[in-house]
Amino acid sequence: MQLCSDKSPPNGLLSEADCCPKTESHLTWYILKLQDTIHETVQSCFNRTNKSNNGMVHNVTQSERAALRELQNNYELVIREADKGSAVVLMNSTFYCNAATTLLQSDRYKKRPDLSKDGAIKKLRSARKQIIDEFRLTLLKDEIDFLENFEESLAHLYLNPKIHKSKQIIDAVTKCQTTILSMEQPTDLPFRPIISGTRCPLKRLAALVHKLLEPFPKKVSSFVQDTWDLLRKLPKTVQPGSELISLDVKDLYTNIDNDLGFKAVEYYMDKHPELTHNRLGKNFILRSLQTLQENILYEFNGEIYSQENGCAMGKDYGPTWATLAVGYLEETKLYPQIRRHYPTEIADKFEKDYQRFQDDTLLINEHGVSKDLILELFNNLHPQLEFTSENSETELPFLDVLITIQDTTIETQIYHKKTDSFNYLHFGSNHPWHTKRNIPYSLARRIRGIVSNKGHRIQSYLELRKRLITKKYPRPLIDDALKKAESTPRLTIINSGASKNAKEQTNITTLVTTHHPVLDKIGAEIITISARAGLDCLKGTKLVHAKRQPPNLKRLLTRTNIFTKPKKGVIMCNKPRCGLCIHGHNNLLEGESIKLKNGKVITANKLINCDSTNLVYCIICPKCSEFYVGECKTLRARMNLHRNHSNPGNITTPPLKVNQHLKTCADGHFLVFPFHVVHTNHQITREAYEKHFQKVLQPTLH
Repeated sequence: MQLCSDKSPPNGLLSEADCCPKTESHLTWYILKLQDTIHETVQSCFNRTNKSNNGMVHNVTQSERAALRELQNNYELVIREADKGSAVVLMNSTFYCNAATTLLQSDRYKKRPDLSKDGAIKKLRSARKQIIDEFRLTLLKDEIDFLENFEESLAHLYLNPKIHKSKQIIDAVTKCQTTILSMEQPTDLPFRPIISGTRCPLKRLAALVHKLLEPFPKKVSSFVQDTWDLLRKLPKTVQPGSELISLDVKDLYTNIDNDLGFKAVEYYMDKHPELTHNRLGKNFILRSLQTLQENILYEFNGEIYSQENGCAMGKDYGPTWATLAVGYLEETKLYPQIRRHYPTEIADKFEKDYQRFQDDTLLINEHGVSKDLILELFNNLHPQLEFTSENSETELPFLDVLITIQDTTIETQIYHKKTDSFNYLHFGSNHPWHTKRNIPYSLARRIRGIVSNKGHRIQSYLELRKRLITKKYPRPLIDDALKKAESTPRLTIINSGASKNAKEQTNITTLVTTHHPVLDKIGAEIITISARAGLDCLKGTKLVHAKRQPPNLKRLLTRTNIFTKPKKGVIMCNKPRCGLCIHGHNNLLEGESIKLKNGKVITANKLINCDSTNLVYCIICPKCSEFYVGECKTLRARMNLHRNHSNPGNITTPPLKVNQHLKTCADGHFLVFPFHVVHTNHQITREAYEKHFQKVLQPTLH
């Protein structure tokens, strides 16, 4: 994309009001103009706030902030969110590491001493390139750009403690009278292994495959989408003597081998060809899945591991992969076996009443089907899948619903695990007002929809009210929410999500900003400016402002990679041919931060060296300390260009003021401090960051 170097509209445009940019450079000019206006709007919001309010009142004291920093820097302590129940668990790092080591000793995982971290990333990039090259004529340019251009790093393993499955913890929680439980290391605490690969080279390919497979789980006859879908499917009455049976699969994701997963995906694509993408068809999906499943590489404690079989927890397509795999076994093995043992009427009823949410299944057994036979049939579906069962004639939990049989009537209540912390958002938290206002109503609405018995519902309302009061929610706000929820018909709540797909979806463009009290109205102002700018690309869309949650305590304190201390600063690459650090120039300034001539301090946001890309950098004259701020895709290449333009032996006039200055003042020498890594490879984004830092740092060589 070619950028316009001046501030006037490109040739051919009559004015800013001319509403139809005709070329890519025209559109670029409008985007840059919009960026300038947005920056000015943000600055004016800060200025107005500073004039009307002498500073903000922080909801965290200085001593609390110091404690947070101490916890963040304590690498002998591991802070993780519990697998369920929203509790936060603090563990000794040795205990945590021993649990991970024990897990990684199983046959499912393999240590890879043949691969370094860089070697693993190169291997994943190569696998991705092979897929792109194979389907280059099928993929669009934007899709290839999406798959390739982003900041990459190797995935790593972390563990979430399953405190709800530890008998020692449950017993201790039952006896505990405080919100904090301290106990010795439990010997029966299981963990859920999750591979965090948000920047893995294959992450976006996995996201694309997930999107392509998303329609298929709804075609699985036992599929339950969520709690509301379960409530819609539950019968109101059952036969006398009916029994509730639930089955659970042990480690479903990791025990579905590749052969079963591929067969299941192919089975449903052949059965429902209308759901397969017309352009990115069956072959692309299966080849991509093969690449993803054969290249599960991650890091733990400095070692590289691979998962040899099964789907890794944390993969985008994991839930779909699991749903289709078990659905395939149900349709090809389980249902035919039931029909061989029982009459057609009972077999039909079995299929109708059988519900499954990924690895949790529910069956209302009305016709005396042997529960031992059911468990035996399930455990014969696949050699690697192990099912356990639980049954009751009175009540049984499924998802977050406690299902009860009263005579022949089905009743439902909300089910809470004994380890649930009920950790609702505190009313004094730094969140938008509408978020805190809606929390009491959302929780009350959930009670109204799930709890079928009015007496139980009133009791649930009272318990919710008590918990919200402890979180400092105003009583009138709570009471209004409870009244509003109770006045809503239960069926309206249960059926509210059933027809979403049938509604016509509006074409929406979302503006996302991180919530900040100072910028509370910034979204509305920017949307107004965007509409006034008359961008052709925004026509026919609805502009919506969404607020991203700022870092909360959980995000500040929990780390997925506990062994790698975060590093920030600029270091030399020390390569023998590098023109920045060793090869006689010594241009690169090392360190975490530098102080500029005007007193402003700039700090590196990540670990940066000569090979880093997508940067904002600062060039400093070694004679007079005047400085320049710019952006680049490749640091070494851009500095070579600056060096060439500043060379006193170059008789041409340098195109930039900074090069003219360096040529006359410092004999072509300069120092550079790259300080901000931009999260994307797009030039427009880099230029937006460049403009921001130019206005903040006020460089003189522009």
